[in-house]
Amino acid sequence: MLASLGFVPIAAPNAHAQQSAGASSRLAFAHPDGRASSAVAAAKKGASSGQRPALLPTTITVASVHLREAIAWDPAPQRTSPRRIDWILRDRTNWQSAVIDDRTLAAVRATCERFACDRIEVVSGYRSAKMNEMLRKKGRHVAQRSQHPMATAVDFRLVGIEMAPVFRWLERGHNGGVGRYRDDAFVHVDAGPRRRWRGE
Repeated sequence: MLASLGFVPIAAPNAHAQQSAGASSRLAFAHPDGRASSAVAAAKKGASSGQRPALLPTTITVASVHLREAIAWDPAPQRTSPRRIDWILRDRTNWQSAVIDDRTLAAVRATCERFACDRIEVVSGYRSAKMNEMLRKKGRHVAQRSQHPMATAVDFRLVGIEMAPVFRWLERGHNGGVGRYRDDAFVHVDAGPRRRWRGE
């Protein structure tokens, strides 16, 4: 099915990833590598009380808009390096990858769980400083001190889901940066200082 949509499933190359600079989590969301999120815990509670549990996505398809590639993002920890999720979020100009901050990945996965969405499209993940400056000079709503070159930010959309409620939900609960770009129909989430903005 992915091939019919023009996306090519990939596997990460056998290379060493950069070391993560992330600190301990300060988000309200779950760690992406196996710790139960509040949504998962709620589903388990409903099952134990006899209620029908909510159906939550376990494996999420992550498609890169610019690279035209897609992967299956499994919640189980990945011990190999680099992780598939880091590779699909690499810089699209030089293919350099970085270890994306786990707090950012946790926010993305929690958003998928909250809206029961099993497919996301990534507009931007890690960006080299050169790539970031090029986009900024073109006036693409890019901050000079962007979180993308620090591997702490992801721009994404949930396929088939209106992004306004997604932004509002992240705006309330995410202890980091959240932005919405209405014309391009995606949200920005990062692990930097708490701030909110809306772009065109």
